[in-house]
Amino acid sequence: MNDQFYRLPVPRLSQGDILRDVPSVYARGAPAQGIVQVADAIVLTHACELDNASPRATVTLGLIRRIQDVPEASRPAIREGRNLRLLYLPENDNPALEEGYIDLSRISSVRREVLTDDCRILSATDTLLKAVYLGMIKFVTRFEVDEALIDPLVQRAIDEADAVAD
Repeated sequence: MNDQFYRLPVPRLSQGDILRDVPSVYARGAPAQGIVQVADAIVLTHACELDNASPRATVTLGLIRRIQDVPEASRPAIREGRNLRLLYLPENDNPALEEGYIDLSRISSVRREVLTDDCRILSATDTLLKAVYLGMIKFVTRFEVDEALIDPLVQRAIDEADAVAD
């Protein structure tokens, strides 16, 4: 296991959980021409929203793509964080997760009941969760944020996910 970025999932769905084979919706042309792609994804919804959500609430997911599907010449930009819409994810051995990236331009939401416990394979460590927070801020705002400002937010998210587990 790549302990710097991943940990085994806590007992309940949490922000930073990495899921296998979940639906992601993509509209091409007219909205009626939507496509559903089944792929890996990461939970972006905060733990308190997941715990206190109404029955009709949705879970926001970031699509995870395999880096091997990207041309070799474009891979360094992803690994080095130079493409702001693509957030690098290193591989993991057990459970297996190929080297890839979160495509921040492909965020979608699904009803919670679609996400079964068996689709959860990993959870983010504080290091990865911090990278996700910073990556989302940079992608949406183009602002550079001092990492020290994010540390308490990441710690609170990790603590909330762990509290649910206790």
